[in-house]
Amino acid sequence: MKYAVSVEKYSNHPIAKSIINYGIDNDIMSDKNVKDFKNESGFGVSAVLNDKSVMIGNEGFMKNKGLTFSNILFQTSKNNLFISIDSRIEGVIELEDNIKENAESVVSKLKSMDLQIFMISGDNENAAKKTANELKIKNYSFKTLPEEKEKIVSKLQSENKIVAMVGDGINDAPSLAKANVGIAIGTGQDIAIDSADVILVKGDLNNIVKSILISKKTVSIIKQNFFWAFFYNAAAIPIAAGVFASFGLIISPVMAAMLMAFSDVVTVIGNSMRLKYVKIGS
Repeated sequence: MKYAVSVEKYSNHPIAKSIINYGIDNDIMSDKNVKDFKNESGFGVSAVLNDKSVMIGNEGFMKNKGLTFSNILFQTSKNNLFISIDSRIEGVIELEDNIKENAESVVSKLKSMDLQIFMISGDNENAAKKTANELKIKNYSFKTLPEEKEKIVSKLQSENKIVAMVGDGINDAPSLAKANVGIAIGTGQDIAIDSADVILVKGDLNNIVKSILISKKTVSIIKQNFFWAFFYNAAAIPIAAGVFASFGLIISPVMAAMLMAFSDVVTVIGNSMRLKYVKIGS
């Protein structure tokens, strides 16, 4: 485990932070003699530690390097990272993500809004299937690399779907940037936040539902502004042009200008202020 803690110290991936914290909690001191650190996004990391080649990554990473998995169990409902020293697998780190308490209710609310839910996961098949079943999500992927996530988003867009992507990790950045609306969890990685259009400051998943409701209400207000501005101008412009002068209805240029400014205040600013009082739930 010392090799894992030492190498992962150079990575900024959330899983790396978990491994480092595990080392701190168990008094596992990291070795500073780490050289040639490399990160292969979506696969794993490698480095040289005390003249030994160390690799830490998933099943695909190890297979790409020509390593075998004899006598090692890796088809579990958890995510496994393998530790290789000098081209030989020497250990396994089992990882299991805890589903957020309100995740199932949030997915249910999104479905009630007639939204299709797709879970794009880099986890192994069993782990992804387990999570999808718990959240009652029919459409899901597994062992999905960053570029593959982006391709899935592009495929949905090619089907004339408006895609909102929610993510918080380094591997989510390309798909967040590709989506029509990228929603980043504020407690996630900086690169994911930089790639997103919307940033949820807190990690509360209910804010996803709230942001959608706010956006829908905002679009509704904008449409109302267009309608009332058109209606107001349709009624006021003929009067300002003197169409009704023969009936004694005449206004001065100064008054006409004031009425035009008044329309902006009433139909645009006044109507838009209603957003302050929109109820978006708890």
